[in-house]
Amino acid sequence: MLETKDIALAVFGGSVGLASVLVVFIGFLVAHAEALPATVPDRIQQRYMGAAKWGLVPTVVAILEALVCYGWFFCQHPVLFYLWSVGFVVLALGFVLYAVVAVTMI
Repeated sequence: MLETKDIALAVFGGSVGLASVLVVFIGFLVAHAEALPATVPDRIQQRYMGAAKWGLVPTVVAILEALVCYGWFFCQHPVLFYLWSVGFVVLALGFVLYAVVAVTMI
């Protein structure tokens, strides 16, 4: 049987990993938007920048999730347990939703 601390450590690592992936993806979107030629309409560049800006939402959620896990390591309060256990599901679903919306936005 897995210990709760092992699961929390996995959630912590997963949250930081998702945040890292999102930051890299946001960087690619911004770099692509900046590299578009001047002849491309502004609305195209705004689509890429909009998709990059919306990527900050799940990134912030991922960092907050990691912070809740980190806090739970020191103070194993039931509220923190609930937040990181349910929060990771919310984070994963938000990540998938952002991925689908960002791809359809571009």
